[in-house]
Amino acid sequence: MPTVPSDGRPRLVSDGSRYVVAAAVSVALAAGYGSLVQIWTPGTIGSLEFLVTVYFGTWSAYATIYMCLTWAVLRPAGGAELRRWLAESQENRRRRRRSEWWSGGGPLGALSFCLLAIGSVAAAAVLPELRSSPTVIGLAVLVVASSWLLIVTVYTVHYAREDAHRGGLRFAGLGESKPRLSDYWYLAVQVGTAYNGADVAVSSPAMRKTVAQHALVAFLFNSILIALLVSLLVA
Repeated sequence: MPTVPSDGRPRLVSDGSRYVVAAAVSVALAAGYGSLVQIWTPGTIGSLEFLVTVYFGTWSAYATIYMCLTWAVLRPAGGAELRRWLAESQENRRRRRRSEWWSGGGPLGALSFCLLAIGSVAAAAVLPELRSSPTVIGLAVLVVASSWLLIVTVYTVHYAREDAHRGGLRFAGLGESKPRLSDYWYLAVQVGTAYNGADVAVSSPAMRKTVAQHALVAFLFNSILIALLVSLLVA
């Protein structure tokens, strides 16, 4: 159960807090794995396969932990409570955006790190010594899947925060109820797969820009993933 400060918001409601926790745990897991390899097969430490395995495993762990934290913290909130948690003043909004710019947070940061991971998978797919490793290929597929899900999760929170800040989304069937995290996840999945919001009405220019950016990102990302998965499966 996330700890709750005096204002009623869980401490991990901040994206930055979840990034830090996910990074710390994934690095600790990587260090533990390295220690075990040092004991079991010390001769493999420093090899290309070992380094790639650690990187792919660490990235997959980071993405998975971040997504689990996001859902564990934000999913229990009702619609009105979620809006209150994600609401922010203009000053805090500027501070968060500056922090995202420097730390690689938010949709742009997540996309950058995901593309870096996917680029590493593409490089691994063309190296014979890595293509022949079942462990590397299995982790590469995990990197691809976790990267796609991470983009969806980051945009889920982004839609929720932007809607809380300035509105612009109307979900069919909710009436006067406020959308929950699962509703924003539905929108993020729709845009990430079909490149449109389906039955979610977008009613503001700013939100239309956000949805259009996400659709473009999803199209490019999905195109890369399809080509990469075909290459991995052939390998």
